Amino acid sequence: MLIQKNTNVLHNVSEWVPTDSYGWVINMLKLAMKSLSNRAHGLAHVQVDRGSTPLRAFAMKLDGKVEVFINPVFKPSVIGGSSTEEEECLSVNGKFNVSRFKKGKLISQNQSPVKLSGFDARVCQHEIDHLDGILISDAGEKVTS
Repeated sequence: MLIQKNTNVLHNVSEWVPTDSYGWVINMLKLAMKSLSNRAHGLAHVQVDRGSTPLRAFAMKLDGKVEVFINPVFKPSVIGGSSTEEEECLSVNGKFNVSRFKKGKLISQNQSPVKLSGFDARVCQHEIDHLDGILISDAGEKVTS
């Protein structure tokens, strides 16, 4: 189900999810997250659906529960600043140092706004990058060791 590594499809920019598609997109992403068990903290639509145009939706674990966000936007908090940390991705080989905002608000069309910080804010930004066709290999420096 997961799109394999180093596939040009992963650089496609996602399109907004129409209202009548919310249900199946939510179900598909929750099922995909369940199949990945503890291997992923987040998953973008572009990583799982090969048969259609990538849609602007992602799933992530919040407080131990998988939540799906349709047509999400991350509004960073400049007060918290940013940090560069190591990240991994199921769609990219290796580890990369990527700079991300430490805090922000996640706004989507199917959920109330959510304030995120730390690891959750990082996961959110990582998944939204996927929706914009950006991989950690594009956004960061490869870790060599």
